[in-house]
Amino acid sequence: MLGATKHVAAGDYYRLLARAGATGTADRTQPSATTLEVTVPSNHLALPRDKFYIPGSLMRATIDNTNPLAYGMPKTVEVFFDNSPVFDVGAGVKPVASFVGKETLDSGWAWGQEYLDGGIAVAEAKVGEGKIFVMGPEVTFRGEPHATFKLLFNGVLYGNAQSSQLK
Repeated sequence: MLGATKHVAAGDYYRLLARAGATGTADRTQPSATTLEVTVPSNHLALPRDKFYIPGSLMRATIDNTNPLAYGMPKTVEVFFDNSPVFDVGAGVKPVASFVGKETLDSGWAWGQEYLDGGIAVAEAKVGEGKIFVMGPEVTFRGEPHATFKLLFNGVLYGNAQSSQLK
């Protein structure tokens, strides 16, 4: 993650990533994706608080478990959502987890949860030969969300993996 490195100029980090590197962003570190010139639109953040406010709730996300980032995950999972970023599909962005339906609240409370419908919770994008994984919800919240840890650990393993032919 960008925050876990020593101070590196964004241009140097971008060049490293573009040469088959990998990085991930979670929750509010999404601006590092912007720093790396990856367009992951997040129009959901533009809503005023009186229309959209979800503090510390469990929301149901639909998982594309054919994507290596979600390997071994079920089709749906609860994610910890604390006014987290929600993304829209941009050019070159592959959704991995999304909110489907007008009622995705499983625990807690949500004001305006219908605005999540169609929003992307987790996405993958290419940066040159590298990859960036953008995760809106807090997938490592307090070290407890066993259901979403796979997104983090699969990202570590999948990050610089390349396809190969079996002989």
